[in-house]
Amino acid sequence: MSQLTIDEIAPPTSALGSQPRELALRIRGASRDGQVLRVAANKCSVGAGEGCSLRIEEAGLHPVHCYILRGEAGAVVRRWSPNTRLNGRDFRDAMLQQGDRLSLGPIELEGLDGVDA
Repeated sequence: MSQLTIDEIAPPTSALGSQPRELALRIRGASRDGQVLRVAANKCSVGAGEGCSLRIEEAGLHPVHCYILRGEAGAVVRRWSPNTRLNGRDFRDAMLQQGDRLSLGPIELEGLDGVDA
């Protein structure tokens, strides 16, 4: 069974603008399939590493897969691992929209209605 932890620290206003609403992501393809995650931080590191804000301990995950940065204009995801794709495609930096699928090795995080638009 995988383990999941979310760093609950919500930082003050960032350089990207004022703090937006929570980011909502649904896990797909792991032992926690269907679980909805809510992230309030402006900057969120995602991966299996101990220092990640959104830590998902699942076989096949890298210590850091990506960073999600949020502000008034929306959410941007920055790829940090070659085994990270957005909607099945390679990327470097991309806007994260409702319905997007962020693949982290063997699992996906699906952007829900709470994703900043």
